[in-house]
Amino acid sequence: MYEMNLPTASPSSSSSSLSFTNYSAATQNHLNLGDYAICSTDEAMSIPSTSSSPLLCQLESEPPSDSCPSEPDPPVPGPSTSAKSAKLSQRSSAEGPNTPPPLKRQKACLFDTEMILNQSPDGVATIEEIKRLGFVAKRTRHVLVSRLVEYLIMSYGERPESFVKAALAQSIITTFPSLRDPEGNTGFEAFYTRGVSGHPATGYLEEHLRYVRKKTKQSKARSSSSTVTAAAACSQQECSLPTEEDALMVSLMKDNKVPDEQKSRFMAETFDFRRKWIQNQERSVREILTEFPCLLEEGMIEQDFQLLHSESAEKLKEKWTTMSGHLIAYCKEMFPLWPQVLNLPGNMDTQALSSEEKSNLAFFMVPLLFEKKTRKAGCSSTSHIRNLESFIDTQLETTHMPSYLQQIDPTTRPQPFIIELFSSSKLRPQQTFTVIEKECIPHKSLIDAVDVCYKAHFIIDCAYQSNVEGTWLFFQKMIYEQNDKRIRDTPALSSFRAYLFSKKT
Repeated sequence: MYEMNLPTASPSSSSSSLSFTNYSAATQNHLNLGDYAICSTDEAMSIPSTSSSPLLCQLESEPPSDSCPSEPDPPVPGPSTSAKSAKLSQRSSAEGPNTPPPLKRQKACLFDTEMILNQSPDGVATIEEIKRLGFVAKRTRHVLVSRLVEYLIMSYGERPESFVKAALAQSIITTFPSLRDPEGNTGFEAFYTRGVSGHPATGYLEEHLRYVRKKTKQSKARSSSSTVTAAAACSQQECSLPTEEDALMVSLMKDNKVPDEQKSRFMAETFDFRRKWIQNQERSVREILTEFPCLLEEGMIEQDFQLLHSESAEKLKEKWTTMSGHLIAYCKEMFPLWPQVLNLPGNMDTQALSSEEKSNLAFFMVPLLFEKKTRKAGCSSTSHIRNLESFIDTQLETTHMPSYLQQIDPTTRPQPFIIELFSSSKLRPQQTFTVIEKECIPHKSLIDAVDVCYKAHFIIDCAYQSNVEGTWLFFQKMIYEQNDKRIRDTPALSSFRAYLFSKKT
């Protein structure tokens, strides 16, 4: 509450009364501006809070109060008070008495997801499907996010404020309560999570906004490509042009005219050119393997990885014997249903297994521990099986491999992955292969297959499959020790690391 020190005056003094009245009126005019309402502490505590509509963002602020003290205690006039009053007077004259405060200061943003989707036929179908199924399929989610982001860009541009994106995400789970994340802080983390502590914002809305901005940038770049100088163009081409000797060796290997005993030397000598050629521009796996078919021959991926990351090349075979024991013990505690999911005997005594069987069992347990759980009711085991098949697909020994490879659909079965042929037990495989672009590389053991499959991601420059991204991140960070600070640890990985630490202490 303001304190005032007024000179003593008699009640009958007309000059003092007039001066106080004029000053009080001027002060009141300066204090009631737009959404600013300065009043006493006691009255501020008595102002009732507003309740937002279910379709409103929870960030909506309280409207300005019209009830301030009729005669507030005026502050002692001084230089700072006069300057503040002048600034408020300028803002009042610029905004006008009825001008609302800026959107960022209001922190209020209205969205109606159902209204936005109803503006297009596929949006109407999306509403009906989500309400009927109770969840959002991948294709339906794409329509949902695309239509909402189109509306968002049209209304707020390609770089809306974070609270605007949060308001839109809030509207989604308000319209479709079944899409709310029960374990999240806001419930709409899947659609938008604000960036914090150096980590960028994530979520379907944020990712699609980035995609739109990227496409817009590429479109502008193509339209202005004519301004690129000839010198810059020539410099880019020279990066991927091989020397005469490299070109000859690549051509001979491509035409399969190199003796087997010389292929390893040719591949090693063309390694630098091959890395530049792959990284110079975005190339598909098929293009890479067409240009360098020898990569699919036994030992070639391992050799390239040795040249690329020599410090990590042998980590799996060095650490797996110890790590497999920890994984089996941890899985027994964290995933009691592992025998049913892996289709193994429920009373299996893991202590009676051979060292190779324990090693193989630990590989099968990795996806159970480090992949995200599906929150759809009744689909948990199916999800784990699908994740496992994206890592190691087990088939009977009688499987006809050419027919199996021919039936692979790259859209539903991204590669690379591992296939194991077994007779009586999947813990004792008869044959193992790494599958890349419907081609298979044979291996002597399952640990060799996992080793090559992991290294293939780096050599042919392809991303981890979404179904087993957590699995390969476990191998990258915990086994091969290739720590990329740009990639966050998953909660499951952090928990396992804490478990290992507790066992050592």
